[in-house]
Amino acid sequence: MQLHKRMTNDQVRMVLDWYEVKIITRKEALLKLDVKERRFFKLLHLYRSRKLEIIPKRTNAHRKISPYLNRLIKVELENEKSLVKNREIPLSCYNFTAIKDEIARKYEQKVSVKTISRRAHDWGYVNPPKIKRSHDRIVLTTSPGLLLQHDASTHLWAPFSSEKWTLITTIDDYSRLLLCAHLVKEESAAAHIKAVESVITRYGVGANYYADNHSIFRFVRKTDGIWHSPRVSISDVKTQWERTVKECGMGVVHALSPEAKGKVERPYRWLQDRIVRRCAKEEIKTIEEARIILADEVERYNNHQVH
Repeated sequence: MQLHKRMTNDQVRMVLDWYEVKIITRKEALLKLDVKERRFFKLLHLYRSRKLEIIPKRTNAHRKISPYLNRLIKVELENEKSLVKNREIPLSCYNFTAIKDEIARKYEQKVSVKTISRRAHDWGYVNPPKIKRSHDRIVLTTSPGLLLQHDASTHLWAPFSSEKWTLITTIDDYSRLLLCAHLVKEESAAAHIKAVESVITRYGVGANYYADNHSIFRFVRKTDGIWHSPRVSISDVKTQWERTVKECGMGVVHALSPEAKGKVERPYRWLQDRIVRRCAKEEIKTIEEARIILADEVERYNNHQVH
């Protein structure tokens, strides 16, 4: 621990004064101050010249942001607050990174996420505590293309629109690259097959697709009952999407739980957070306008976002 954190100026002066009047020896003074000889003689020289000051003075001042930038942060936090408080919008917390990107995009001003976070806590814009959930299954890959995680999410992506849309995405498990992100008005097998086609035509054929147990991806059979007995097994019936994937030379792996698909669920949360915020702030009402924002956010996620 540094000297100025262990002792005050008066305590150091008292030890040096004892040394000067020969009450203690140099060895005892070194032990009391807990410093080396070189440091001791520097302190002694400052003491004799009456310039002793052990508390270090900063030579570089902290960089202070301008009042204009403070106002921009406050405006964006107020916009975030209106979105978080609106129960019809699927947002429950503030996104300080999104605020930083918005300030850079709209006003061409740079500010750190830490600064925005400190201002938010000082002004009362605090996020609720997060509840962590454990993973039931961990999937690890060693190279790109071995596992393509595929999923869809239906939300009110544009709060000023009267209808919900479905976002279909495919992400590479190894590189975290978003291979496709399509915003469609209605989820269907044809829309998911189009997503598979866009991935293959652009990036090539992978090894396996990783999807959940939705009826589009997997045949769902009702449980056995007294009055009927199933004649076919689940493995014998292939959905249109599954047949398409296997005809292209790829396999299909089904996730056991939503937590097992965390690598594709996390980009969903990221996209949902960003797209809903931008659509609300820019008052987007049509799916065509929302697709422009989606393409912009996907480009940011793939080429600029730190994963």
